[in-house]
Amino acid sequence: MNRKHVALAALAFCILLGAPRGADATSTYSNQWRAAYPGVCTTLYNLSCSVCHTAVPALNAYGTDYLNQGLSATAIENLDSDGDGYTNGQEILVDCTNPASSASHGTVDEAGQTWSAIKALYH
Repeated sequence: MNRKHVALAALAFCILLGAPRGADATSTYSNQWRAAYPGVCTTLYNLSCSVCHTAVPALNAYGTDYLNQGLSATAIENLDSDGDGYTNGQEILVDCTNPASSASHGTVDEAGQTWSAIKALYH
């Protein structure tokens, strides 16, 4: 290798080393969400990025609501981000379903139950 190739290889290495990594940049938000729900079911933990993203970096409706409320998951518990008739809080805390997917929704018998009463059982 001549000097020009070595210099180009060193420059490429430095650029790659200093380039931002998407997963590192967003893991803070994921960790904040998980901290808000320490006892949430493993199904939601296994969904990882798809709770907030359609495809990284694009946000789904739940991710947009989460971002718009200052990254406070509890601030959007009473919203129904996916429009399936179940609040985000009910889907996360009670039903273990994805609050970003209208195909994934609650199973709680709501007859005579209010969301506040259900939520109180799990906090």
